[in-house]
Amino acid sequence: MKLSKTQLAFVGVGAALTLSILPIDGAPAATKLMDAGRQMASKLLQKPQVNLELSAQQAVKTPKGEMAWQAIDSKIPVQPGTTIRFNVKAANVGDKAAKSLAVTQPVPAGMEFKLNSATSTAKAQTVFSIDNGKTFVANPQIPVKQANGETVMQPAPAANYTHVRWQLDQALNAKSQQQMAYEVRVK
Repeated sequence: MKLSKTQLAFVGVGAALTLSILPIDGAPAATKLMDAGRQMASKLLQKPQVNLELSAQQAVKTPKGEMAWQAIDSKIPVQPGTTIRFNVKAANVGDKAAKSLAVTQPVPAGMEFKLNSATSTAKAQTVFSIDNGKTFVANPQIPVKQANGETVMQPAPAANYTHVRWQLDQALNAKSQQQMAYEVRVK
């Protein structure tokens, strides 16, 4: 028996309707398929959830004359010349790895970045900005005009640094964390 295209279409629609109402584990097949599709889409759309926690400590001398770090009391103003260390904890609290993570922190107004103070527990490229976060490079330079009128590029002084950024070399896995830190001096 040969079926026409119209008859085949009705057979196909009938089969689809039958499948949609046949129960699988007590629920219609169509419902199960829709639920499975929603779960797959949900997993694909999940984004990493990275929380950043910032804390600050100031350098103090112990009674023995050694340098130590002390949490900053918000009620007591810090004095000019004080060194402050900012600690940033990046914690991935989600279920998906955070790829290409970059953590950027400003150098607060009234403070000067301490060269060579940026550290990280993660393998990361540390880069800096001297233009309020527009561009980042490993070794910022500025043009300096020489006595002979020639302009040469020289390392930017610490006072020019406006931001520090850590670009992690590897993904920050789910349920893991990394620490970054940098120091500034109060002007």
